[in-house]
Amino acid sequence: MNAIVAAVTVLIAFHAIIAIHELGHALAARATGLRIRRLVLGYGGIGRYRVTLKAYIAGAPIEIGPVPLYGLIEVEPDELSAPSGAAAITILAGPVANIAVGAATLAIIAGPDRAIVAVRTLAEALWHTMPEIITQGLDALRPSWQPPSGMRLDFAESVTAVHRLLLWPQAAFALSAASIALGLTNLLPIPPLDGGKLVTLSLRWVPGFRKEVIQAAISAAGLVLLLVIQAPFLRANWREILQWAAVTAAILLPLTVRAVLAMAREARASHHPEKGAP
Repeated sequence: MNAIVAAVTVLIAFHAIIAIHELGHALAARATGLRIRRLVLGYGGIGRYRVTLKAYIAGAPIEIGPVPLYGLIEVEPDELSAPSGAAAITILAGPVANIAVGAATLAIIAGPDRAIVAVRTLAEALWHTMPEIITQGLDALRPSWQPPSGMRLDFAESVTAVHRLLLWPQAAFALSAASIALGLTNLLPIPPLDGGKLVTLSLRWVPGFRKEVIQAAISAAGLVLLLVIQAPFLRANWREILQWAAVTAAILLPLTVRAVLAMAREARASHHPEKGAP
């Protein structure tokens, strides 16, 4: 039960942080004259089998899926075809929103000075250690690699740690720091992060630019780099990651069953059309 409560808390917390990020993009898009075609908060499935809550805010369709760590905004014209200023502002607004909300929350509960120190410390830690992180990631790809002490997680201890964060002001500190970290991470020039989108946007002025080809190539390289960065953590804690995934899957089981039943009904209907149908 404790693991389920902790997993639900993590799901809700990450949904909130992703929502701040994507709403930052959306507000900037509207302010710069871009039309919002779709806003997605959380992963809800594939194609017609998405399990999402749908709503409209200021005429913009919003889909809210059950699985966090995923957000998407579709604007018209798209970010690589829109005017450069509008596209850059829209791309930057997501990370800025995360940093601003996180810093403002820290300023309220801990004071402006500590909020400034927190943002500066996180930024320096992220940017200055990135070469070392990449080197460690490449090293973790070796079959003989062993995780250093302190990198392994313990599932029971991580559940207890999440429970400790449920109390105020620990929860506010943790969410604020996570929001700031997400904003700063998204500024890294690595596709598909927002910093990578800015790099791709700058390439539109290159003679013979073909946005689809360039975007696909840079995004593929960025995904490989992100996997390299995550390699040490994934190899050291794959059992714990599977345990958290199992708990999350159990929580989302009703939604999954609903999607599977919808797929089965559609398959039956396609094989047994109603009598009299053309």
